[in-house]
Amino acid sequence: MSKKHTVSNPQDLIDDSIAIGCASNVLFTRFDEFLETQNLELFKSSFLGAVILNSFAIELSIKAIHAQSDSCEFPSGHKLQDLFDQLPVETKKDISDKFSTSTNGHCLNEFLKMHNTSFQDWRYIAESKNNDFEYNFSDSRKLLAILQS
Repeated sequence: MSKKHTVSNPQDLIDDSIAIGCASNVLFTRFDEFLETQNLELFKSSFLGAVILNSFAIELSIKAIHAQSDSCEFPSGHKLQDLFDQLPVETKKDISDKFSTSTNGHCLNEFLKMHNTSFQDWRYIAESKNNDFEYNFSDSRKLLAILQS
């Protein structure tokens, strides 16, 4: 028997996703500085933090869209592709079209496939046997802006 998740105030999810996205951007803007000063520990920690925070902000933004929609049940889990696939068709099309336009034709489904489990993968990277993860900051920041608009 599965438990139905509800959100009493969808605006809280939006506000949290914006705050977490801003924290990710603060770390992201420091990458070059840390590389220039050859402070690889700070670069590594800021990169890891930015990926985790940005991935979580995208997840919360998708969940906020669910919470605002009357046509779908509020989802649980962290997999971006699953969360996105449960959105209403017209919402998915709108987000996909905006993503394609803002990224010069990149496919949102490909992005979601590549970053489907980024939040978990990067959060538990020390426990992973596979450290061959990719992260596209440019497209992920554009997607977050679209989701939060």
